[in-house]
Amino acid sequence: MSTSGTTRGSRDAPPRNRGRAVTVALWALQALLALVFAMSGLAKVFGEQAMVEMFATIGVGQWFRFVVGALEVSGAVGVLIPRL
Repeated sequence: MSTSGTTRGSRDAPPRNRGRAVTVALWALQALLALVFAMSGLAKVFGEQAMVEMFATIGVGQWFRFVVGALEVSGAVGVLIPRL
């Protein structure tokens, strides 16, 4: 009679702590990404001088700075929302 590996042995199973570590690492990366999006977006929304000058140089208008800033802040929130 052959036991041809239809079930996994205990030595093949990954340790449970590894799954938790990966989850924690992914949440930390998501939080870092959200922080970057939020800081960048808020700098645009609140009119930091460098952002105002950059959008003036580009020539698309200051209204577009607000749009981009709002989208970046929305992206920061979206990164933190768990998938459905």
